[in-house]
Amino acid sequence: MRRFLAVLCLSSLPALGAQPAKLACYSDTFPPYVMQDGEKVVGVDVDAVREAAASIGVQLEIRLLPWKRLEAELSKGAASTVQCAFSFSRTPERDVYLLFGQEPLHVTAYTLFVHVEHQARLAAFPRGGSAIVGVRRGFKLPATLENARQEGRAFIEEVDVEQSNFLKLARLRLDFALSNLDVGRYTIRQLKLAHIVPQSEPLSMLPTYLVFSRGHGLDQLMPQLDQALGKLRQNGRYQAIYDHYM
Repeated sequence: MRRFLAVLCLSSLPALGAQPAKLACYSDTFPPYVMQDGEKVVGVDVDAVREAAASIGVQLEIRLLPWKRLEAELSKGAASTVQCAFSFSRTPERDVYLLFGQEPLHVTAYTLFVHVEHQARLAAFPRGGSAIVGVRRGFKLPATLENARQEGRAFIEEVDVEQSNFLKLARLRLDFALSNLDVGRYTIRQLKLAHIVPQSEPLSMLPTYLVFSRGHGLDQLMPQLDQALGKLRQNGRYQAIYDHYM
């Protein structure tokens, strides 16, 4: 999921087993999960992680960093200046340098959005037919869409922000736009676009997690944050955060 994505970095590393008092957090914007609101960074994932951290005595500071730079820095593992991030889907490649939490922050439902004038084409795609598909830069394509790309039937146009894809879609400059279902619905509402709808079934469903860079001595903190995030879901607080933004 892309799929979003904040990163926790320590101003100074605690002794092994000690709990840091502060974490600086970096993220790219993925409304409604991560958003800039004036000088503040807010959103579903931001608020959930911030509250979970506060409940175990950790103060969270959120900063923004472009997604591709964030991924590149995390891939350095123990040499990375970024020590923790969210929200990442789990892959064998990432398991090498990232420690994943067990409590998903959200599930990324990769979904194709279409202008109502092109709905008939969407019914046949991606297993048949061809199309121009707008994708946010850095997204890992779902398998069916990747297969269509390799077969020469899916022509991918990358953009840096979701809004660009949906504005193109509204002007019929794209056949489809790939997005997280929540992100797409939120973007459509914010841009006040009509005649754009999601496909009935997502192409894929990927849970996304809080992650730590391996080799930074933060392993003992992950179970605490997992437990705190689980409590937010159990007591209804996570749903309240989600409803506030959606």
